[in-house]
Amino acid sequence: MDILERFIAELSAFKNAQNLDSVSATNTQELQNPSAHNTHFDTQFDAHAQELQALILQTQNLLENLQLLDTKSTQILARLQAKIDSKLKIAVIGQFSSGKSTFLNALFGEEFLPSGIIPLTSKVCEISYGKHLCLEILYKDGSNAFESLEVLEQISPQENEKIASYKLFAPIEILKEMSFFDTPGFNSQNQNDTDTTNALLEEVDGVIWLSLIDNVGKLSEKEILNTHIKKYSTKALCVLNQKDRLKNESEVQTSLEYAKSAFSGIFSEIVAISAKDALESKRAQNLKSLQLQDQKFADSNMQSVLDFINGALIPLRESARKVSIINALKALLLDSVSFLRGKNYALCDYEKFLDSQIALFASQNPLAKKAQEECLKVYNLADSLLDSLSRAIFAGVLKEKMEFLREKKNTLGIKKSFFVTKEVPTLPKDTLLRKFDSQSEFFREAKKITFKELEKLFANAFLEWQNAQNEELQENLGQDLMDLADLAQNFSAQTSYIFSHAQTKLSAKTSALETLLHTNFSNAISFVCAELDSLIWRGVRTFSKDEKFPLFEPSLENIRELLNRAFCFEEFLQKLFLQNNIANEALSYLTREMESIKNAQNLAEKKRANRLQAKKILTHIKTLQKEQIC
Repeated sequence: MDILERFIAELSAFKNAQNLDSVSATNTQELQNPSAHNTHFDTQFDAHAQELQALILQTQNLLENLQLLDTKSTQILARLQAKIDSKLKIAVIGQFSSGKSTFLNALFGEEFLPSGIIPLTSKVCEISYGKHLCLEILYKDGSNAFESLEVLEQISPQENEKIASYKLFAPIEILKEMSFFDTPGFNSQNQNDTDTTNALLEEVDGVIWLSLIDNVGKLSEKEILNTHIKKYSTKALCVLNQKDRLKNESEVQTSLEYAKSAFSGIFSEIVAISAKDALESKRAQNLKSLQLQDQKFADSNMQSVLDFINGALIPLRESARKVSIINALKALLLDSVSFLRGKNYALCDYEKFLDSQIALFASQNPLAKKAQEECLKVYNLADSLLDSLSRAIFAGVLKEKMEFLREKKNTLGIKKSFFVTKEVPTLPKDTLLRKFDSQSEFFREAKKITFKELEKLFANAFLEWQNAQNEELQENLGQDLMDLADLAQNFSAQTSYIFSHAQTKLSAKTSALETLLHTNFSNAISFVCAELDSLIWRGVRTFSKDEKFPLFEPSLENIRELLNRAFCFEEFLQKLFLQNNIANEALSYLTREMESIKNAQNLAEKKRANRLQAKKILTHIKTLQKEQIC
């Protein structure tokens, strides 16, 4: 059971226990403390509040330790703390005679609201917890007065004009956690009533629209809902009251379906209830009626309202409150970061220099274009070599006549055997392999394909860049940045190392590609000849069994495809042309490493105090972001 349901059930049981001799003294004592059974919700509610309070306190301590806690920040933190302590707010709205007072009485399990409170006052009435049942009248001039509830029926129209709103206090346990607001609703004759209600809807955590089940979906009602309520659909519940006036459950379902169709997209849920039955379930006078109490309450379907509050409004409100408070804390901290960054002028020139060095090896760098041109030369040479090999192997394929045994039935069904002669391609493997040995022109052409020019291009570019870097450091590190000279020297030393390492990595990759052409040359030719021979004789075997299967006829395309596989030519394509080609990998490595050097220098011993402070604040912002996601 959730807190509202437990409260109603326990309060009712307590009243019944006073009238029934069969209820034991032990049970009576337990029922006198209904809040004892609500610890689960209270603990959960308090856990959320404590979590947010801890975040506010952490933020306050951080700003105080950094000497950034000014008057404005203190006021913001105080407002956020007050927001945590605020209770769940639910507005109850309905047209004339929709039974709002009865509905609220049923919801609380206590008949303390006078019938027709809204028509009597046409003012917002907040219902909150108080040790004693009383009414506070809040006047427009800022004064207030405490009265009994009967005053609501005695206030004159002239006196009512002086009143801003009402606040009703009741000793109902559930009101310790949430407040309800009776509203004047949307009055086409009085724009002030409409404005007041709209302003309240912006602030509350939930909206309950009360309508009579046998009079639902009127055009005037739909116009009001579409104009004023639809924007709050995620936190709005439509309650069709007085379902007890319908004949049977079938009529109830018919009304519900009509309401869902008429109010589509306006409410999160639409339920049908009987506030009257819910109240009557609390009036057990004897043991028999006490036994029927649960069934009467179930028939009233008030549980659906309780479920919506506990299952939708409370989680929604907790989530929205958490997001709002964390966003406010993040904004406050970001203001402090902006303030600290305003003091960072001493590092601006050096940071710009580091950024310009990192940008040198971005994808738009001229070196990338030159490297791509060199890669294209190598690729074209390799492609041309494989084309030449394809033609040479194709030219080596011979033709040989071969007889195939066939059978055929004559008109009498007698089988007759005969031979068919076909020209079959053959591959003189030994002759071909000698044609492509290490002394052949083809192998010498393969050995000429290298990446020496590409490696030389990078080596020269690195040397030029390092010389230019040292000159620029000397020019840019003026008197204002002399204290950063050690950082600049460290940067030069580390970049010299990454240039050397980048060349080593590039050389390793180019050597691997050269190996595919040089060392692998003989094995690749052997593989292609073996595969061609296998395909030819597989065709012969299948043709021998059934002439429907054609003989395999090697083509230039077949041979080139086998050569591509043998020489891993796809590897050339990937390493020379795709996004992660060897040139781009080398440049990306340099960019990443120089960014790493820059980040390391931001953490160096001589980093400015304001950067250390900003880092602490940014770390706390990341913590808030994680809390926001959870």
